[in-house]
Amino acid sequence: MTLLARLATTPEPPPAGPGWRGVDLGFPVAALPEEEFIELAAVVERRDLVTVCVDSTIGAGTITDDFGTDLEELRVLAERCPALGTRQVRVGSPTNTGLHADDWEYRVLRRLRELALRAEQADLVLLHPSTGGWPDGAEARLGHLLTEAGTPALRLLHTTGAGPLTAFVAERTAHVRVADVGSARLAAELALLAAHGYRGALTLADDDAGAGSALQALTSGRAEP
Repeated sequence: MTLLARLATTPEPPPAGPGWRGVDLGFPVAALPEEEFIELAAVVERRDLVTVCVDSTIGAGTITDDFGTDLEELRVLAERCPALGTRQVRVGSPTNTGLHADDWEYRVLRRLRELALRAEQADLVLLHPSTGGWPDGAEARLGHLLTEAGTPALRLLHTTGAGPLTAFVAERTAHVRVADVGSARLAAELALLAAHGYRGALTLADDDAGAGSALQALTSGRAEP
């Protein structure tokens, strides 16, 4: 059964506590047929959910793939995201396919800059993984990426435990996905994010039950020291 089908047919959940009505749509929303997307938007509205962000396949291929495919997907998302009540879209960096590293990086930067500028025009924010796609010097490369984009429409997505969380990353993070890293480490990462001004949502990475337990322990005051 598809994620959409499960969302549509699962019995209504019990009333959630304050701040727990968000949903991270972890499938490419732009790929849904029109009828299924209309159904999805109706389910989100009926259940009074807050769509935190949506997934995409933008940047999921290789650097030699047709860039027009990414641009078309972004165009579709610009039309669909308002109906879901979100501005945030997860994207990635296309992988290298035999190019010199400098040439690959130049092409990635050029593509993401164009995508970010178009996202800004559509009032969307693209979320790039804080640890994904860069073979070395990740923090410096991410800084270069964000500087080259030159727009707040490109920010970072941080998944707890997926890599080191530094002050640099925390200051530029627009969304946080919680993975099962244990409540003590999770508490430390959330404290660093908060210290650098993060006030956004937290969502569970891929229905991670362990992450849910760690987060529940924190919110109920049972976190490990």
